[in-house]
Amino acid sequence: MHKVNQLFGTDVINQATGARIAPVRDVVLAADLRQIAALILSSGGLFSDELVVRWPTIISRSDVIVVAGTSPLLTVKQDAEVAELRKLAVRITGLAVITAAGDQLGTVSDIGFDDQGRVLGYEITHGLLGGLTGHRFLPSECVQSVGKDAIIATTAELSSVKEFERALGQ
Repeated sequence: MHKVNQLFGTDVINQATGARIAPVRDVVLAADLRQIAALILSSGGLFSDELVVRWPTIISRSDVIVVAGTSPLLTVKQDAEVAELRKLAVRITGLAVITAAGDQLGTVSDIGFDDQGRVLGYEITHGLLGGLTGHRFLPSECVQSVGKDAIIATTAELSSVKEFERALGQ
């Protein structure tokens, strides 16, 4: 499992030319919040356009992100779908996580995803600096809804992040 926060600031390299394009500035999720749709790159100066890297063009991710360089990247203004997704986006990290019964489970500290960009779930912290319980994990299938103020979970039973990773075989 990979974490969205690890993508921010990572340099993106064009496979065809070996040239550094720009660092990741933002992550755009699909409308259903179950898939990473694109990465947004900061292309430089204050008034320059942000570039869009669609998830399927990513070849590899490690210390840097390598993208297929066979066609030029679009700007956010040129990619109407990504522009619309960003307009409708909800900031996930920092959102309260509560059960349908109203029990507070904590706040989202990160989003877990797989190699294909599918959102596996949310890392949850509870209390000051994660409290004594540490980081717990809310799988995507246990999410009833995501709104601008909270994520509604169908269960209060959360596993640790490590337990979830072990269940994935990692």
